[in-house]
Amino acid sequence: MVVIALAAAAGAHAADGWRTEIEGWHARETLTSGFSPWTDTGLAIEARTEAHGFLGARWRETERFDLRDSEAGLGARLPLPGGWGASADLTRSGTHRVLPRHSLLGQIDKQLGSGWGAQLGLKRSEFDSGRSDLRLLTLKRYFSAQRLAYTFYSGQPEGGGSAPSHRLQWSLFFGERNSLGISLAAGREVENVPPSALVSTDVRNVTLYGRYWFRPDWALSGEASWHEQGDLYRRHGIRLALRHRF
Repeated sequence: MVVIALAAAAGAHAADGWRTEIEGWHARETLTSGFSPWTDTGLAIEARTEAHGFLGARWRETERFDLRDSEAGLGARLPLPGGWGASADLTRSGTHRVLPRHSLLGQIDKQLGSGWGAQLGLKRSEFDSGRSDLRLLTLKRYFSAQRLAYTFYSGQPEGGGSAPSHRLQWSLFFGERNSLGISLAAGREVENVPPSALVSTDVRNVTLYGRYWFRPDWALSGEASWHEQGDLYRRHGIRLALRHRF
């Protein structure tokens, strides 16, 4: 019902510059240490404006550690005067075996001029085994047809110490809406690993990603990733998505 309502609202605002896109995806990752593969399948619908306003709804089903969860999410961004913006993202899982029971991410962003921008956010996730907080700060720069971004994360499980990590992203834009890029991350991360619950481990990650609009209203996107979660496991996999613009 949320998706239907959002689609109707986006259509009603089409004359005001809103555009609607829908995307379906499937991801599969293979793990070491005897763990079964992870899968993630979902559908999202988004309504955007040229003024960088955003409304979105999504649903996904994921399987990790032989446990299956479903999750619904809502997201929104509101552009504000002076180059500011505010956004929020809410998720809720009725099964919450691995995924959070619910989570809330709030962010503010600011365009600084000369292609620079900054973003500050806080995310709180509630699991059956406890709470986890994640603070993040992103600095980004657009130049020519490229984007370079650095993000500092500081995760903290309830009653535990902080787990800092860093991510560096580079993207290249070509054509009207096509892109490709690479992301590198390292540090410590809080992960929900049943039956150990919330644990903090060293992590390293490399992700290649891209999107190609093969028709004006159809696009393919994908990513290939490699992830090391301390001594627990290593995982690698791919994610493929098909997007349609109305």
